[in-house]
Amino acid sequence: GRGLAPAPDAIAMQEVVLEMYVLVKERLKSWSLRRLVESENEAGVEYFNVTAVRFGCASDLDKDTTYRFPTSQQGRHAITVRRKRWAIVNTHIESRDGSRDATKRRQDQLEWMSQLHVRDDLAADAFVLIGDFNLRPDQDSCLEGHGWEDAWWQNEKKPGRAAWTWKGNQSAQGQR
Repeated sequence: GRGLAPAPDAIAMQEVVLEMYVLVKERLKSWSLRRLVESENEAGVEYFNVTAVRFGCASDLDKDTTYRFPTSQQGRHAITVRRKRWAIVNTHIESRDGSRDATKRRQDQLEWMSQLHVRDDLAADAFVLIGDFNLRPDQDSCLEGHGWEDAWWQNEKKPGRAAWTWKGNQSAQGQR
C-alpha cells in the first residue's frame, strides 16, 4: 500500500466508526493501535478514539493507559500512549448540548487534562494533547493556566500559514 506523507510516528483519531477502524487496521498493519469504545452517536452508531503508533512498545517502561472521565454521560475518555519520554494524550471531551451540566462535565475533563504534565506516574519530558475538545470561547483558561500551548497558534506565527486551533471551528488567524 501507499505510505503516508509526511511519515508521522503517531496518529490520533476521534469518532472512528467500525468500518473506518477496519480500514485503519488494514492500512497501518505494522502499527500498534489503541482504541476504547466511547459511545454511540445520534444515529446509534458506535464510535471510539484510536491512537496509532508507528512502532510497538520500545521497552518495558513504555505503556498505554486509558482513563474514563467519571462524570461523562457520553462515555468520554482519554488514551495516553507513552513512548521514549513522550506522552501523547488522545481525547474526546463532552459535547456541547447547551446545558450547564454538560459545561461543568467538560470543564472537569479539561481540568483533569490540564494537570497531566505534573502527575508523577506519567514522568514524560514532552506532552502532546490531541482531541476533539468541543470548546466554546474562553473555556481553555485551565489549559493555558497550567502552561499548555496551542501548537496551531504557534504555527500561525509563521508567515503565510492559516491554522485551526483547539478552540473549535474558529480559525486562529486574527483571533489573538
